[in-house]
Amino acid sequence: MPDATPHSGTISDLDKNRALLDWLHWQAGQAGRRVRKLEIQEAQERERRDRARAEMSWEIQPQRPPRRPCCTGEGAPPIRTRWG
Repeated sequence: MPDATPHSGTISDLDKNRALLDWLHWQAGQAGRRVRKLEIQEAQERERRDRARAEMSWEIQPQRPPRRPCCTGEGAPPIRTRWG
């Protein structure tokens, strides 16, 4: 049966798992910071798009000259020309 005490120069399973847990906590922190950074970037981009869309909707349109009504509907009098 193997001895439960670590040999000189070896790392115990407990120490290995503590080191792994510390590294995983560090990795989770890194991933959490990256997610927060990306969420901020996404929110800023969304605000920029919304602001651009709002500015476009308030763009001043050139005024068009009034157009004469066209007599092409039913019941309109026939157009008379000098030939007929």
